[in-house]
Amino acid sequence: MSREIFDLPPYSEIWNTKPKPEITMTTVENSEWKCYLFGSMDGSGLVFQPRKGAEPNWFWRKMQFLIFGNRWVK
Repeated sequence: MSREIFDLPPYSEIWNTKPKPEITMTTVENSEWKCYLFGSMDGSGLVFQPRKGAEPNWFWRKMQFLIFGNRWVK
C-alpha cells in the first residue's frame, strides 16, 4: 500500500479558504426598563434588563405583575 494517499495538502488549500485574522464584536444597548423577577424589589433577586427597542408593552408588563409578581420599572 502506498503512503501517497495520506499526503494531503493543508485544509485551506483543499477548500480554498483563507484564515480571517480580524474578529469584530458588536455590543447591544440595554433599555432603561428593568424587570424585578418574582417580587424581588429590594435587589436581592434576579433583575432582567431587555435590549433597547425590545421592551414589552403595557399589557405584557401588567400580566407579568398579576401572575408572577414581576415589577417593571423605568
